[in-house]
Amino acid sequence: MIQPIKLKLIRLREKCWFKSPYWLHVIDYKISQFFFENRVLFKLFKNKGLRYFPRKITYIDPNSITHYDRDRFFASIYYVQSGDWDLKKNPLCEKLQQKFVRELLVEKKSIENLNCLEEYLQKITNSATTRDQAMTIIRNKAEKCLDLCEKMKKDGYLTQKELGKSSWNRFNTWYDEIRVSMDRNGKYILNGSGNHRLAVAQVLKLKKVPAVVIRVHSQYYMDKKC
Repeated sequence: MIQPIKLKLIRLREKCWFKSPYWLHVIDYKISQFFFENRVLFKLFKNKGLRYFPRKITYIDPNSITHYDRDRFFASIYYVQSGDWDLKKNPLCEKLQQKFVRELLVEKKSIENLNCLEEYLQKITNSATTRDQAMTIIRNKAEKCLDLCEKMKKDGYLTQKELGKSSWNRFNTWYDEIRVSMDRNGKYILNGSGNHRLAVAQVLKLKKVPAVVIRVHSQYYMDKKC
């Protein structure tokens, strides 16, 4: 019970942060940028920096991402972090969205014959959503994935800004892209948004996709000076 309550509080904090005045984001960004660029780390805390990491698109090989964080990392985060968080990860192939996309696009299965269908239904179905409604949601997701696949074949992988879907707040535009963390060895770990997009890109064997690094292990940060 504690974990769901904590998750709701984190979501509420995240929502408040996104809805906060623009000037507050500017101040927070500038202060955090100063600490980051001057390598001011707080050695007694696991979070070594403030809410700052360069908001820029990094093009990476989607197939280099083989794991994902067990816990989604929200907006109100610290970007340079110590600890063993980078060791607490799962194989990407076990992620529901990955199984969903691969069964659709690679194995060419119909919605009704998906091996992951029941898992998806259980994830979506709750007190406010019936199984029939969940099934409709899954069908819509499948249609979007198939449509996305065709668009990527034609136009390649476009950023959210290129698609006209970037955030109203330029300090948060990174949130809409595929988000990744960097472990102590500099290896990318999927974290948060872009699950279906990444899966489609991997199926199509694209060489590069736009992503944004949102967290770096302090050990890699100090060794490589990100």
